[in-house]
Amino acid sequence: MPRPRTPKLSPELIARAAIAEVDSTGDFTIEGLARALGVVPSSLYSHVTGRSAIIELTRNELIPSNPGDETGLTWEQSLTRFVRRYRDALGEHPRLIPVLTLNTVAGPETVALYQSLAGILRRAGFSDDRLLDAVTTVDVFTLGAALDLATPDDTWLPERFPDGPLRDALSSAPRGRARSESAFAFGLEVLVAGLSEALGSDRPTEPSVHGHQ
Repeated sequence: MPRPRTPKLSPELIARAAIAEVDSTGDFTIEGLARALGVVPSSLYSHVTGRSAIIELTRNELIPSNPGDETGLTWEQSLTRFVRRYRDALGEHPRLIPVLTLNTVAGPETVALYQSLAGILRRAGFSDDRLLDAVTTVDVFTLGAALDLATPDDTWLPERFPDGPLRDALSSAPRGRARSESAFAFGLEVLVAGLSEALGSDRPTEPSVHGHQ
């Protein structure tokens, strides 16, 4: 029998099968992936070293190309672009987010993604002792915003709350994706403004160019 032109398995096929399994059940197993791909579990180990490697492959599948920093953009524009693209990519597979957060970042695409984020924030002016704090803050906001995309339309219903400011706000607010997008836009604006303010508070006060009056 002639050998097939393309291999039955590849890292990309394994990653996509794992994503589909997580989308369906919230997690995956080696045995379940093998069944979904029509192979025996040992066949997977010709392409991956184990569960952690598969998780990194799924993460790499979601990494957007050119996520943020580009020539001609301010750091605020680059950061906004980065967060929007990464949130949209993660938001397509929200059940994968808890799986990703429990795994060490190792894949080259993911490393490059966070290097890009760090580069944006370094260009903004964050020093070594605050850069990781800034990266983590952006990451946490982005992951949370991606999860919010998956919330059902009836998560926030005004009739579930007693009279008060929250019920009033819910009565006039959009629902579903429109609510999530509105909250994301607001949160992203606050995030960028807060980071800018943090930079200002860390910078030493410059002497007046006019000298003492």
